[in-house]
Amino acid sequence: MTEPGQARSKLARELAKASRALTARVGFSIGAEAKCPAMLLLVLLSPDEQDLARTALEAGASGLLVELVSEGEAGISAEAIDKVGGIVKIAEGRPCGVLVRSPDNGLVERLDQLAAAGVDFVALPIQKASVALLRQSSIGKVLCIDSSVRAESLRGIGALPVDAVLLETVPSEKAGGPLTIHQLLLYRQMVELAQKPVIVAAQLKLQPEDAPFLRSLGIEAVLVRAEAATSPVETIKGLRQAIDRLPQTVAKLRIRGEEAVPSIGSSMVARTPVEEEEEEDDD
Repeated sequence: MTEPGQARSKLARELAKASRALTARVGFSIGAEAKCPAMLLLVLLSPDEQDLARTALEAGASGLLVELVSEGEAGISAEAIDKVGGIVKIAEGRPCGVLVRSPDNGLVERLDQLAAAGVDFVALPIQKASVALLRQSSIGKVLCIDSSVRAESLRGIGALPVDAVLLETVPSEKAGGPLTIHQLLLYRQMVELAQKPVIVAAQLKLQPEDAPFLRSLGIEAVLVRAEAATSPVETIKGLRQAIDRLPQTVAKLRIRGEEAVPSIGSSMVARTPVEEEEEEDDD
């Protein structure tokens, strides 16, 4: 059932397919195998990069995220919204959202315009997202979490009518480096606390071989900034192929007492399963 203020976005439906996380009750043995749906691969670009949007989708992107810049008091321009509408058409039914890092006071009122242009969801920094956003039912909602947000503050997000959280938690001085065990553990902690589908922004130089480790933490999607890559097509193709190679079945955990030691290849998260709703025609 859709919650009040919760838009049934395409992104939410696709994340639900990828978030059939393994669950277990303490003290109970569970089966040997479970389905492990592949992660989504989203690509971040600007409204002017329509050719890149088409190329990214052809290379295997699952959906697109367009970064919009609020132009002072004028907010997001009608021209920018029109450009996003063009990218939505290129997406041909795949999830297509907008990222607004500095939302102005009138953004909530313009969400209906974005929805009318076909925008599926909006992503906003959690520190700047107005509570009025939660009352919006015309568009899906994603909360962005950066390195300044303490992990403990994520408790309670699961009760909010939002579709997902986007983790951009790598400090700027470490951006572009390799994925570290420390960062994996931070992702693990935030996945547990948020209790929502999690998208990880590829601020680090992700290798295709990193995909199984991310998936094992319960991460449902990866966001790649295409313009930041030397060869965006090859980056997208490499990650797409790695995601497609993820095993369709994984060993479930056998829990004894209160502790379990998860391993790569098994789900490390006991998150409440996301209920899939019946898909409706977009007409």
